[in-house]
Amino acid sequence: MSDKIIRIIRWLIVGTTFPFTGTAVLANDPAPSTFVELTHQGDAFFQQGHFQRAAKSWENNLALVECTINANPCIDLLTRLAAAYQALQKHSAMFQTLNQALSLASVTHDKGRSALVRSQLSDAWLSIGASKKLSGAKAKKPETVAEKGHSANAHTVTNEKTATEQQPRLEKACSLVELDYLKNACLLAIDSVADARVTNDPDVLARALNSQGNVLVIMGLFPEAIDTYQESMQVAEQASDSTLAIKVFLNGLNVDFMSGNLFKEEMITLLDQVWKQIEKLPDTYDKARICAQSVGR
Repeated sequence: MSDKIIRIIRWLIVGTTFPFTGTAVLANDPAPSTFVELTHQGDAFFQQGHFQRAAKSWENNLALVECTINANPCIDLLTRLAAAYQALQKHSAMFQTLNQALSLASVTHDKGRSALVRSQLSDAWLSIGASKKLSGAKAKKPETVAEKGHSANAHTVTNEKTATEQQPRLEKACSLVELDYLKNACLLAIDSVADARVTNDPDVLARALNSQGNVLVIMGLFPEAIDTYQESMQVAEQASDSTLAIKVFLNGLNVDFMSGNLFKEEMITLLDQVWKQIEKLPDTYDKARICAQSVGR
């Protein structure tokens, strides 16, 4: 793995914003408000950085859910719980929880939830695998999309048609990767974007694209990563998700800078501009992560 990729990974914001902002209501629940209230209580704990309390709240709530009857609320809880486990570095529990959520989403054929779970799983593989492999493990360099005729201009905005045409080429690139964690992350990200595109939900698509951009960065496909981040940022803005849009912008900005497309002075100017937007975000764990990463740059 090249020094350039290692430097980028150190500042990459792997993962998106909190997995879900809402939750499905239980079927035949005599007190649906109680379920939602307990779920949101865990949300509040998580955004305050109280991950153990958040996990406990969601675990207690999950014990009340019959997942075969209430698959969607169960998926919503499982993805939240997995985020808490990841923050607590309970990696085995995180993967077990996300795999359970993915199985449920596959049964219900809910493309939106499937896309979000796959995106979260992809980021999980990256965050765990990359941290263990930075010390020198090497992956076979795949043929880049740019080498197959795609414009190498890092500032070209990828439209949906172009992005869809890229998917088979990305699948081929994934198949050439030797590291299991990276191959898993790559294939999950591709499937996540494919599911997200049929939902017509910009928030879901933005999250899926951000995960795919993260994978492309670690594979060393910088122009394609920047294109993907730009599309993600555009649809995040359509969804009025300012937190996600800023995260994606910072990811793309970092890759632009480290790959030589931006001078230091330009980087500082852009960071000053985005900092004004960061200050407007609510005081949450997501904001704290963004602040830490942007200051670190």
